[in-house]
Amino acid sequence: MRVANWLEARRYYEDEAWVAADTASGNELGLHVQRVREERYYEWNKIAEEARAFAQEEVVPVVHGITSRMGIDERVDREVFSDVVAICMEASYLDLRPPLFAMKLLEVYEAGHFPCGWIGVWPEGELVVL
Repeated sequence: MRVANWLEARRYYEDEAWVAADTASGNELGLHVQRVREERYYEWNKIAEEARAFAQEEVVPVVHGITSRMGIDERVDREVFSDVVAICMEASYLDLRPPLFAMKLLEVYEAGHFPCGWIGVWPEGELVVL
C-alpha cells in the first residue's frame, strides 16, 4: 500500500503492527538459523554488533542530514537504522533461509521509497510504503 506524505507515513511507523512485523521476522530468522545451523547462530551477536556499528557510522549521519533539512520526524532516523540492521542480518543468512522481510525493505529503499508500516499480522499482510 502506498501513502502520499510523511504525515500518513508517521501514522504507520508508529503503529504496533509495524513493530510486531519487524520483531516477528527477526525472531523467525534467528530461530531458523539456530535450528538448521546452530554453529552459525553463535555468530548472531557479532554480526548484529557489526551491523549496528555500520548503520550508526555510515547510514544514520546521511539520513539525519536529509531528515533535518526536510524537517522530517527524527524517528525516521531510528527507523532506517533498524531497517539497515535487519537487512544486514537477513543478508548474512541468505544461504540458510530465503528472504523473509528485510530484503523486501531493501528493495523499497533501492526504488527510492521509504518502507513505513505493515497492515495485517506478519507474515500475512501488506507493506506500507511512502
